[in-house]
Amino acid sequence: YPDKNSFGRFVSLKGGEFNANTTMFHTEFELHVPQEIFKEASEGFLSHIFKPIMTEEDIALERGIIANERRRVGPFFPGANSLSRHMMTEWKRAVPVTLRQMLGEDTDHSLITEATLKNAHEGYFNSGIYVFVGGSFDLDSMKRLLSKVAVRKHVFPRIYHSIRWHSKDFHIYPCEDISRHLYYMGGVFPAPDIRTNIAVSFIGKFLTNNVHGALYGWLREEKGWVYEVDFEYNLNKI
Repeated sequence: YPDKNSFGRFVSLKGGEFNANTTMFHTEFELHVPQEIFKEASEGFLSHIFKPIMTEEDIALERGIIANERRRVGPFFPGANSLSRHMMTEWKRAVPVTLRQMLGEDTDHSLITEATLKNAHEGYFNSGIYVFVGGSFDLDSMKRLLSKVAVRKHVFPRIYHSIRWHSKDFHIYPCEDISRHLYYMGGVFPAPDIRTNIAVSFIGKFLTNNVHGALYGWLREEKGWVYEVDFEYNLNKI
């Protein structure tokens, strides 16, 4: 699919979708298509990942997008508002990279050319790649397709700030852009394992779900203090 956006049009017109998501250390590509176009879509998908068409015109467009993203998150980085920024900088330091490492500056973007981007793209050919395929498909044809992908081991340096606590004490932080009380809890478990993670998540969701959650029933149904009760618990392996 050498024409720009032609693969996306093909997939979407057949009722499918594809996208990618990048975190600090990993990139994940996803493709969802009907079974009848699985083979052709898989070939096009792998071509997009391993043999992308890179042009200076597209790179210039991306520079503008990234610059706008940096300006959008800049005032409160690494948080989304003044409260979360305080929580992640004055209370605990939970982001091991800087804003420049995440989105770069204009001087960094000016160094990105078609040649340098293709050189960086070589890092995707890593032996640490995992492929998950589900649904109705021809396993043998998928094996033949994946066998054409050449990978090798890369070891890149990881330079980032260590995550640490500034203070575990209780903080009261009033700010103008938050209109209700929010509670952040941290440091409950010094080294959470997967069993602890599952247990805490289960207990929290059990207490706060809107069907039979005791905490939800007390705060929402009995007291009428809240509209909903959210619970989230993250296990950060970094």
